Amino acid sequence: MPLAPARFGGWPGRDVALLTLSYASMNYVFYLLANWSFLYLVQERHFSVAQSGWLATLPPLGAA
Repeated sequence: MPLAPARFGGWPGRDVALLTLSYASMNYVFYLLANWSFLYLVQERHFSVAQSGWLATLPPLGAA
């Protein structure tokens, strides 16, 4: 199946721009959850490292 020709001087169109934006925002949220939640639980909520590790796995598991 051939690809549609590029429009707007090489930019494939609005759909690709929206898909790129949604992918970037999804990865940004994942990055925050993966890196911030563990440190928040240890530093602010004073959980142990082992407890924080288990609790930090809950948001990605819930999203799956």
